[in-house]
Formats: sequence, C-alpha cells, structure tokens
Amino acid sequence: GTDAEIAGAVIALDRQEKGASGDTAVAALGKELAAPVISIANLGDVIQYLDSRPQGDDHRPELFARMRTYQAEYCI
Repeated sequence: GTDAEIAGAVIALDRQEKGASGDTAVAALGKELAAPVISIANLGDVIQYLDSRPQGDDHRPELFARMRTYQAEYCI
C-alpha cells in the first residue's frame, strides 16, 4: 500500500459537458477525487481559436455550426 494522496489532476481538453447531476464531467471528477481538476483548454477556447483563424477550409462553416450545436445541447 501507499500513503499517496492525489493533489490534483490536469486534463488536456475540458469538453464542458453537463452530467446527469447538472455538474460538468470535470466537476464530477474533482468531487470524486476530492482534488482540483485543471484543464489546459476547453471547448470554448477551441471554438474561439478556430474562429479567429483566416478562412481557408470549405467545411469550416459547417464544422462551426456542428460544434456550436453540440456545445449548446450538451455543454455548460
């Protein structure tokens, strides 16, 4: 056995999804671990970054529409 304790967790991307309890998946994980969970980026950051890039992809408007629909339906 070990006496180690989790001080926190770092995740690359927080998709900001709502769970059944109304909490985000990241908040639920933080409660389960009893430790802070920090993300490097979240879905909003990704959308904002991609939106700031010069247009050059014919699929881009469709992609953004799908990402925003996903965000509105499943995320905080």
